[in-house]
Amino acid sequence: MLLITLLSHVPQEDLPKSITSGPDNLDYFFHFAEYSIL
Repeated sequence: MLLITLLSHVPQEDLPKSITSGPDNLDYFFHFAEYSIL
C-alpha cells in the first residue's frame, strides 16, 4: 500500500527533493492515510 502511494506521488515531485525534505515526508504520510481510508 505504501509502495503504491510512493509510486503514484513521486512522478509529481522532484525525487531527491522528496527524499531529503521533511514536509514531503509528511505529504507521503497523508497520502498513505488517504489510501488506507479508501
